[in-house]
Amino acid sequence: MKSSNRLFISLLVGTLSIGSIACSGSSDTPTETTQAAKIALTDDVTANVQRILDGYYAVKDAMVTSDAAQVKAAAEALLEVITEFDTNGLEESVAVRLTSEVDAIRYGTQNVAEAETIDSQREYLPALTENMIGLVTHYQVTSQPVYKQYCPMAFNDKGAYWLSSSDSVINPYFGDMMLRCGEVVESL
Repeated sequence: MKSSNRLFISLLVGTLSIGSIACSGSSDTPTETTQAAKIALTDDVTANVQRILDGYYAVKDAMVTSDAAQVKAAAEALLEVITEFDTNGLEESVAVRLTSEVDAIRYGTQNVAEAETIDSQREYLPALTENMIGLVTHYQVTSQPVYKQYCPMAFNDKGAYWLSSSDSVINPYFGDMMLRCGEVVESL
């Protein structure tokens, strides 16, 4: 019996150590910076896209609180910003592409707003994040860095990304259970 207890404790300690290492968010990890040329937008359109990015940050930050009502409110506020979005003054081909990307963000945001639980809201964050990544990498929307962050343990170790205005890792997928799980993988 004592040997089985020792084995159990050893396995538990080993598992906790691996989990700790997987989510250490080590500052030794080099981050890559996206150097691709970004499409410049008019000042008005840039301001509108920045509002969408800020709205995304609010949704992501609300997920950290694990409060589904707060996430829903942030998603609904982002939908209002998207509804007011227009591409006046842009070349037609740029406007069409940008509108398509914003529509994808609208769809992802609607999914978050309509989800009933924090877990189901979090399930929509990876797709919403991918669409935001497209927006941030294709267009010059901010002079501030946007940090692409990654948690390898999200969704049963499948992993998932999110964007942040800070290089400090605050994980939206686990809330306070694993608040610092993850790492910055790229500066966009």
